[in-house]
Amino acid sequence: MTEAVIPLDTTIHPTQDAVINNERMLNEFRDLFDPGKSYPTLASLRSEIANFGQKHNIVMSIKNSNFRSVHLWCKHAGVYTKTERKPKKPVNSNDKMVKPRKKSTQRTDCQCFIKAKSINEIWVIERSHGEHNHIIPKNKTVYSAHRRQSEQTKDLILQLLKSGQKVNSILEYLHMIGISNIIKKDIENLQQYFRRADRLTVKKEDEYDQFQNHHDTSTVAALPIVIPNLAPPDTSNNHHQFTFVEQKNILY
Repeated sequence: MTEAVIPLDTTIHPTQDAVINNERMLNEFRDLFDPGKSYPTLASLRSEIANFGQKHNIVMSIKNSNFRSVHLWCKHAGVYTKTERKPKKPVNSNDKMVKPRKKSTQRTDCQCFIKAKSINEIWVIERSHGEHNHIIPKNKTVYSAHRRQSEQTKDLILQLLKSGQKVNSILEYLHMIGISNIIKKDIENLQQYFRRADRLTVKKEDEYDQFQNHHDTSTVAALPIVIPNLAPPDTSNNHHQFTFVEQKNILY
């Protein structure tokens, strides 16, 4: 599975569907964040901005804030400022020339922003602008901020790793049960995190080879059957709730 790339080319003409979706997004932005709109707390304002960003695949970051005001802008706002530095010479490592990595910027000088201030302990939108100068990506996994997983999902991944499942199999399984905002790299990062936290032991080399030989010849993996929890959902986040039922064999 190839990871998505953020399409920031401002010269690309959006499709008709993109124009319609953009108009809907702007209307919702105005309903929520037009000047004069108020929120009881800063936490409720930031929660509303996060929910809006999750819905429309937009990331708003804090430019500056203090106890009585906050200024958020689009992740792609601002302009990259190139600093004059002495060029680095290629490093000779093990008779191989390693050239310095050329970094690209994701800044497009996007003008989308929200400014709010506290008035009589109520947070009021002072100024805002909802239009972006770049295409909004459709893929929900391009921004790491939208790929944060709940503790339940992390525990599920840990159990699958402990049972010996491969990362690709875990990724397919999570997508199958409706967790789509995750990529292979996220599972690999969680795997390293669990190992550093001593929650996941690293198999010895001989045990690992034996385990690999066993699984390479098998087309069946024992994965836990997970069904959605029918209890009222927790409205504090958008993550799924799951109930572990039993172990069954699933072809993959």
